Amino acid sequence: MPLEVKKKWHELMETYLTNRKSLCGIILVMDVRHPLTEFDWQMVEWCEHTGLPLHVLLTKADKLNYGAAKNTLLQVQKELKDSNFPLTIQLFSSLKKTGVDEVHQALDKLFNPVDQDHQQQAL
Repeated sequence: MPLEVKKKWHELMETYLTNRKSLCGIILVMDVRHPLTEFDWQMVEWCEHTGLPLHVLLTKADKLNYGAAKNTLLQVQKELKDSNFPLTIQLFSSLKKTGVDEVHQALDKLFNPVDQDHQQQAL
């Protein structure tokens, strides 16, 4: 992708992320075979700067054997362990439906943080 196009996309995303008042979190999709690209780090830094919750989907988990995918998950967790904002990470495969329930739970928590806190207190 040409540098000029990347710059334009960066500007558009920054404007959207900065001005979108109803934004309650970010779902960052990373290929499990190529995690933590330059773009991924920019998104992590942006979430850290704003304090917005981040949920990382390590997609295409079916492309690796379970041990290799799990190792990548652990490595990404290690790299991001010192983050100072709400952060969750999971393996995901749309092909094998791995992680679907987990991402639903993450979305529920992002969309209803007050309801989740209230439910926890009620238990």
